[in-house]
Amino acid sequence: MNAIKSQFTLDCLEPYFNGYTFGDTWNGWACPYFSKRTAYDLLIYMKEHDLIKGFTYCDTADLPYFEIEDNEGEKEIVEQDILEYKGNEREVYGIGNHAWVWWDKKWD
Repeated sequence: MNAIKSQFTLDCLEPYFNGYTFGDTWNGWACPYFSKRTAYDLLIYMKEHDLIKGFTYCDTADLPYFEIEDNEGEKEIVEQDILEYKGNEREVYGIGNHAWVWWDKKWD
């Protein structure tokens, strides 16, 4: 199944972030995937606005990943995925996928 491009925001954020989706939802919310660059931008924005405590990126493992620490000290590992968009493979990260309250701009 090919992914489609869209823009996504969390219920508590102003900006939309470019990403990909397969159109599936979790409890009625979008399940986005982001490029590494967009994932960095998103996590930096969240840290600057005190929505997460911090994050690190590891590309020395067999599978690159982000480790995200929330404000309560809980950590989540988000490993790299590969999806297909218009016949090309993209390296993406499902930041908050199937867990956070994401809104797809196409729903506006």
